[in-house]
Amino acid sequence: MVEWRGIVLRLGLFVAGGLMALALKPFIMLALIGLLILAVAMMFFAFIPGGWIFSSLGGRILSWALFTRLGLAILLAILGFVGSLALGDWMLFLAGGLGLMLLVRPPSIISKTRSPRILQQSQEKIERVKAGDSLLKKGALSIDSLESGIIVTGEGAIDVARALVHEARRLGRRVVIIGESSLLVPRGCGRVKASRAEAFDVVDDFLRSPVAVEAFAYAFALANKLENDDIPLILVAARALVRDLQAGNISKDDLIRLIPDQIQDRRGNLIKSVLSLCSFIGSRGLSFASLGDDWDVLYISVRDLPQRQAVFAMAYSMYMLSRHNAVLVLHNPEKLLPDINLLAYNARESWERIFNAIASRRGRGLGLILVSRSPIASPYLLRLCPTILATGMPEVPGRLDDELMRQIVRAARGIKPGEIVASTTDKLMIARYRAPEPAYIPPPKPMEKPVEAVQEARAVAVAAASETSGSASEEAVEEKPGKIEPTALEREFGERVIDAARILQQARSGLSIDLTSAKDLDAELVKKLEEKGYLTQFGGLYYTSATGLELLNEYQRVVRERGAITIAKERSSEAPREAAGEPQSQETTEAKQAILDQEEALDRFGEHVAAYYLAESLFRQGKYAQSVLKSYEFMVNALKAFYNIGKGHLDDIIEMLEARGAEKPLTVNEAKD
Repeated sequence: MVEWRGIVLRLGLFVAGGLMALALKPFIMLALIGLLILAVAMMFFAFIPGGWIFSSLGGRILSWALFTRLGLAILLAILGFVGSLALGDWMLFLAGGLGLMLLVRPPSIISKTRSPRILQQSQEKIERVKAGDSLLKKGALSIDSLESGIIVTGEGAIDVARALVHEARRLGRRVVIIGESSLLVPRGCGRVKASRAEAFDVVDDFLRSPVAVEAFAYAFALANKLENDDIPLILVAARALVRDLQAGNISKDDLIRLIPDQIQDRRGNLIKSVLSLCSFIGSRGLSFASLGDDWDVLYISVRDLPQRQAVFAMAYSMYMLSRHNAVLVLHNPEKLLPDINLLAYNARESWERIFNAIASRRGRGLGLILVSRSPIASPYLLRLCPTILATGMPEVPGRLDDELMRQIVRAARGIKPGEIVASTTDKLMIARYRAPEPAYIPPPKPMEKPVEAVQEARAVAVAAASETSGSASEEAVEEKPGKIEPTALEREFGERVIDAARILQQARSGLSIDLTSAKDLDAELVKKLEEKGYLTQFGGLYYTSATGLELLNEYQRVVRERGAITIAKERSSEAPREAAGEPQSQETTEAKQAILDQEEALDRFGEHVAAYYLAESLFRQGKYAQSVLKSYEFMVNALKAFYNIGKGHLDDIIEMLEARGAEKPLTVNEAKD
């Protein structure tokens, strides 16, 4: 539609610019003379030694005149003045009018589709449609809207999305729901299968699905914000281990644990440490390869999961379910795909891969629904869906930068209950809808092993016991208590884990403590937590770092499930002799280096991994001096832990190693290198 207001404004600017050019004719002549003097000076200084500086300055002025709207307007006026000398003042008038129109940008003459201006009309003028039991009908939305993508936002977003799921089932479409609310599942929509994403049997998926390894690599990289170069390393290592598993060289339980050992790169240790925090990935849990097709609506719950686990669950589930031709309903999509500008440039491949996987569903015409109670602020997610459905909201969030979304949310503030503001590619309307009742989804049961696996393990245990002792009862095998795996905080702090957790909890909102006047035990704990990178100091206060917060959440969650345990420190072998009163010589010689197995060495190194993370983080931030100091600290502490050395600087450590007769003694310079 032609905008007459824009035409009148452009005509007025043209006339005003022409009159201004005629009035400023003497000044335009001076500008022409100055331009000629500048050109002559540039040619003159170009032949003088050192005169390139003035020539460069003149070149910058000319480039400014050629590549800015103000400079182009001035040049246009000068050219009009030159033309007026031969053709008359009407050339100057024409150039002045065009120059002012170039300088001032008036509104577009032709109204664009889905312009925010269309939303500024009052609600009385907006078309109202009574959708009733069906939103996808003539006059409301269409099937094309569902296939091209719909964003549902506002306080009633769950109800509207449930109505859309019901409509998709009425059309015979299967639906996959990945989110945090079971209210998205409507009643009477066919066969419903629900599962909670607490753990994933990715090993079974590796063996039965050709896309499982790739899905695991990209989902794992996105959840842990790994670099782009880490993805091919994980892919190659996982595929090699799958071949070893098929050949019978390794067991299913060891496949995930051995992935970092296959990476011959400095990033292998980092990936190993990150993988140790992902206990939900292994050979137990939900397997998509064995999920089956006996469902019409599949609901994957990520409710109350930690951020890392929730992101992996959403990304991995979406990848593995892409083979099903079903409508995808993604609840809180910004948890899966936050603003890409928050990621480093070398860590965006996994984000882009997930985004393209979601966008491909629109190209295939499968259907996409993004549900978020708060308005989606990511411009990339807004591009996916041309249709936006908004319910009532108390106010427009300040973080919302997209003008179209702001106008839609503002228009939805005054609608009545049971109404939505629908913005499509060609119109804006207010529609009434009726949401169906939600289906009852029973709470998930605790994950159990299959009956066959339990019977097999029981038979193996009975056979092993009968071989060693000659007779063993099945009941004795059943009553054997299982091994309790301690958390990272419990392994590192032992009997002091409760005090360490208390300090980390207090530091979440800022902890003010004077180490000189505090108790010796508290001061020692605070120093140890700061050395490991679990506490950071800022402005005289201690705050819990990201790593410390994650370990604290893990400890609190595990304690709620199985109770608190304490790991007492092992007594030395000299204790019995001290108790018996045996005399000991004061001059004792240190024993040579003991042979350590791999697990014991890794346990000793585990408590210093946080310093390694901190050093790498400082290096990525460009704080190279601090990164070198933290790396030096990590190296010294690692040597102390490996050789069981209490205190000492690097020189002292090297001397102790030489005195012990280590297999490969180091020099100080070699250690520093």
